[in-house]
Amino acid sequence: MMFLDTLSMHVRKFWCLVGFVAIIFTILAMKSIYVAFFFPNLWNLLSAALMSIFAYWWVNRVLSRPGKYRHTHSSMSYNYDRDIDIRD
Repeated sequence: MMFLDTLSMHVRKFWCLVGFVAIIFTILAMKSIYVAFFFPNLWNLLSAALMSIFAYWWVNRVLSRPGKYRHTHSSMSYNYDRDIDIRD
């Protein structure tokens, strides 16, 4: 169960603009690696290397973000996150 909780937390991290960019770069990197494997020339190999570096950087950026934890509204008071001083 702990593995599934960790996996779902990592999947939820990709539900943002940065996560979508990481997914797009990962797909483009896989495509460029596929093309470089079947049609090896310098330009395809450089494209595959560059796309792989970008994909690694974006995925690493998404996964290094802190995970969001769930709050239940019933267990928190209304002023939980506020720093209010109501002294006269």
